[in-house]
Amino acid sequence: MIERRRWPRRQVAWSARLVIGGGKAIAAKAMDASLHGLRLALGEDALASTVIRHGESCAVEVHVPHSEARFVRQAEVRHVGGHEIGLIITEPLPAVLVPSLRESVTKTTPASPPASGDDRTSVMVRLRSLALALRWR
Repeated sequence: MIERRRWPRRQVAWSARLVIGGGKAIAAKAMDASLHGLRLALGEDALASTVIRHGESCAVEVHVPHSEARFVRQAEVRHVGGHEIGLIITEPLPAVLVPSLRESVTKTTPASPPASGDDRTSVMVRLRSLALALRWR
């Protein structure tokens, strides 16, 4: 199978809220993310998946775990299936949470040795930077 995705995906576990036409809010969980996309699980509410239509514009609010940070993006529904939907997002997601393909490639090249230290520390520093940046918006 040929990979058609433009941006690499990363598994995530973010709580989210989808707001569709008429202001109806639906609780969701982000399952994976790329620079310009999200896959959301809608939970067991069967009504939620029947209200969402392919091609529909919506807003998605994502809460970053272990912090008070959140971000909101305008999106378009690209896939509806069962209790999951796929969104395409024009404005990129925060790069500290979802690195672009170029960043992923540079991280895997042997040109520079890997930084010493704990990877969790690096992630926490990125999340703090994101939280501070979002706080000042």
